[in-house]
Order: sequence, then structure tokens, then C-alpha cells
Amino acid sequence: MFVHKAAVVGGGTMGGQIAQAIANSDTPVVIKDVDQQFVDHAIEEVRNVTLGQLGSKVKKEKITQEQADARLEEVMGQVTGTVSYDEFGDVDFVIEAVPEKMQIKQAVFAELDAVTPGHAILASNTSSLSISEMAEATLRPDKVVGFHFFYPASVMPLVEVIIGDETSSETVQVASNFAQDIGKQPITCGEVPGFVVNRILNAAVGRSGAPRKSEGFRSRRSTRAWAAPTWLRWARSSWPTCSASTPSTTPPSTWPAPTAAASTSIRA
Repeated sequence: MFVHKAAVVGGGTMGGQIAQAIANSDTPVVIKDVDQQFVDHAIEEVRNVTLGQLGSKVKKEKITQEQADARLEEVMGQVTGTVSYDEFGDVDFVIEAVPEKMQIKQAVFAELDAVTPGHAILASNTSSLSISEMAEATLRPDKVVGFHFFYPASVMPLVEVIIGDETSSETVQVASNFAQDIGKQPITCGEVPGFVVNRILNAAVGRSGAPRKSEGFRSRRSTRAWAAPTWLRWARSSWPTCSASTPSTTPPSTWPAPTAAASTSIRA
């Protein structure tokens, strides 16, 4: 299935960042929130991020200012803001980006299940909560998947595609393809604590946090460093629960924890 139209539920900065990545790939995207001020904030985030990206290209003389202005209008033309579900009747892929509380997320998924077409995939930007529990609020658990961006989503290249207990292989494939269509690198994983990146970061910080603090390093700097190819090479070579290309068909319940060799890679 090809994603012709997407939606983001949850405005604000992160919702805007996600929507910008989608709109910048020339895919129409709807931003929905319960309050118009959050919708407006998200749309403004789309504009600001796009202005920054285009301004950088103009400064480097890769494009002219006229071309930048035209491209800005093209990107913004892909974005629609709303406080209702009226625009959701023909969406193919929805990304939920509401606060990290299961009760809220389940309520949103129940609403999405009722207002979106049957083929639509319902994804969550959660960084830690159970995809399977969210899927229980719908009549399409096979089409519910995790789709976790890293902040800032307009810059960070990775998207974790999280497989729930009933997530179908087709759903995982569509989600992975969509991530690539919007310029991201997908990596699939089951419902293990911390998913992929946060689990690696926690292990790394646990081993080196004290020395780094004493040396005056900031955690944000080391976190951003891990979001690049270093951990991706580790995941490909050492952790069977992860895949950066073809989604796994092995049931999540049978997937092992990181190996001793993986721990050695982290220390390195």
C-alpha cells in the first residue's frame, strides 16, 4: 500500500516536526488537535523548520531565494490543520503524538478506529508504551504499529518501527516504506523495554555515565551522537531483535535480549 495522505494527531512542536517531514516529501498531511492554538503552533513549526532548511540552501547558493519562496509555498500547501476528524475519511497512515499516557492514547486510537478507512494504518510515536495495549482499543490490531521519531524529527534520521503482538508483516512493511519515503531510516523492533535506541543509550550511560559527568560532558551531546550510524551498526551485527532493512517475521515473544558481544560493542 502506498501512503497518499497522512495525518498527525497531536499538535505542538513534535507534531509539527513530524508533519514537516511528511509535507517535505510532498505527501499531504493533516494536523489534528483538540485546541486550535496547538494546531496553529504545529503549523508554525512546519513553516519555521522549512524556512530554516531552505534558508540554509540559499546561503550555500544551492537554490535562489525565489526558488526557496516557491518551495515554501509547496510544502505549506501540503498541510491542513483541524480540530475535528472531518479530514480523516481518506487518510492512509495516522501518527498519534499525544502525551505519553496509555489512557489518552487508547482513547485516541478508539476514535481513529471509528473515523478512518479500514485500510488505514494507525501508528504511535510513543517512546516506551505498549503498542499491543493501544491496539486493544481498536478493531484492527493488525494495523497498529509503533512509529517513533527522535527529536528534532526534521533532522534526526531514525524511526523505530515497533511491532505489537498482532501487528501484521504487511503493516510493518508499509510503515518501513513510508519512513523511507519521507527520508528516514527505519529500524524494526519488538516490544522490548526502551525499544532499540533508548535501550542502547541506557546501557551506555550505565557503563560510562559517572566518568563522563566528572569530565563535564553533557548527556544531550552523547545522546545525539548515538542517534547516528554507530548504534545502527551495533544493532545490525549484535542484536537479533533489530532490523534496519527487512522486517523480522519472528514472533516478538521469542526474541532474545542483547548478547555479551553487544555489550562489548557498546563499551567500544
